[in-house]
This record gives sequence, C-alpha cells and structure tokens, in this order.
Amino acid sequence: MPRPRFARTLLAGPAAGALALGAGGRLAMYASAAHVGRATHFSAGGSLGIVLIGAVLGTIGAALFGLATWWLPRVRVSHGVVFGLLFLAVLAPLQPPAIREETDAFRGRLAFPLACFACAFAGYGAMLGWRTGPRASVARPSR
Repeated sequence: MPRPRFARTLLAGPAAGALALGAGGRLAMYASAAHVGRATHFSAGGSLGIVLIGAVLGTIGAALFGLATWWLPRVRVSHGVVFGLLFLAVLAPLQPPAIREETDAFRGRLAFPLACFACAFAGYGAMLGWRTGPRASVARPSR
C-alpha cells in the first residue's frame, strides 16, 4: 500500500469511528433498548463518552485496515464492509463484564441488536474503504 493511501486510512479512522461506531453505536443501543422495552434514557455525557470510544476504536481499526489492505492493488468499499463486520466479530467477545450483564437482558432477542450493531460496523468499514480507495482524477481543462 502506498504511503498516501495508508495515511488517508489513518486520518479517516477517528472521524469514521466517531460517526459510525460512536454515534451509530449509540443509536443502535437506543434502538435495541426500545426494542426489548427497556428504559431509553441516555445522558449527554454518556453519549459523548461513547462517541470518544468510537473514535479510539476507529483509530485502532484504521491501522488494522491499513495493514490488512497493504497487499491489495485496489481497495473497494466492499472490502471495508467486510472488514467492519470482522472487526465487530473480534470486538464482541471483548466486552467488559458490565456490558455483558446488559446483553444478558437480550437473550432470545439478539437478532435485532446484532443487526443494529452490524449496520454501524459495516458503515464504519464502508467509510474506511471509500476514503482509502483510489481517488478519482479530475479532468482539468486544457489551456
């Protein structure tokens, strides 16, 4: 992978993470809680914390995505979507105990929350793939 492409990936990571993993993850939490009839009260401070965690995870994921695409001649959005879903599969078992207790409330009804978080992570990967992929050259008028 050329250095500019790797740099674009690293620069896109925090923004894509904050937007898709942070804000999208918070939206997935809200939808999941509402789906099972749990309280949906979230504080601004807690939401900001989730967005910041998303940015940190986005940075880590961008570095991994950059390394994973090093040997690909061309990066497509679909590569990013697959990476995002694999990233979710890797991170899901690493949840802290407090989050595991929360997910126990969803036993038997995990399909909807899983779909919500899969959309957030696939969106994150799509943003990385789009930002990392080749830049379209702009035709310049001749003088």
